[in-house]
Amino acid sequence: ADWSPDGRSLVLVSIRGNGKTMAGNRVLETVDLATGQHTEFRFPFGFFFNPRWSPDGRAILLPADNRYRPSGIYFVDAETGAFKFLFTRRSPNQMGAEWSANSQSIFYVVLDSLHASIWRYDLADSSQHLIYQSATTMIQSIAPSKDGKFLALSEGRVPVLKLLSLGDGSTRDLPFVRSDGESVARGYYSLNWTPDGEVFAIRLRFKSGVI
Repeated sequence: ADWSPDGRSLVLVSIRGNGKTMAGNRVLETVDLATGQHTEFRFPFGFFFNPRWSPDGRAILLPADNRYRPSGIYFVDAETGAFKFLFTRRSPNQMGAEWSANSQSIFYVVLDSLHASIWRYDLADSSQHLIYQSATTMIQSIAPSKDGKFLALSEGRVPVLKLLSLGDGSTRDLPFVRSDGESVARGYYSLNWTPDGEVFAIRLRFKSGVI
């Protein structure tokens, strides 16, 4: 699920029926929190989740797996539900996509056997650009800042939290240790910036198993 940029609506995936991967058994819903009105959009995809509302409020990103259509990232009109295919992703729902602050680009992760990397897809001309290549094989989460200056990311099987400058490509590590000295064991998940772009919230697991 994801909030609309004005905080007045919510977009979510509702599962219907028994076959979770059958086309038509998942519905994209938008909910107006003031009126309670639900709007449903149906797609010919077998599996999708993790919708992302654009910062300008006009569109929703939808990673989708499908047997009969290309699997990848789809662009959905937030008002009409009209959709179009943007680019191919292998197993798109294992790692979603995130909007840039100006709603003109999409950041996404590519995983391979050697190095994980982060790419930018520009809506204006459908071009794709490598913006970061990790020395590890895993990038768990990414989160662009609200001001468009940075991208927070979690990488490595022994996780490291980093801040990537979208201006010059420089990075810096952000060590995270609890006050009792215990370190993170299993990655940083669900990175989210506050609206003012000053801090971001994370969900993580420590060696003791505490989340």
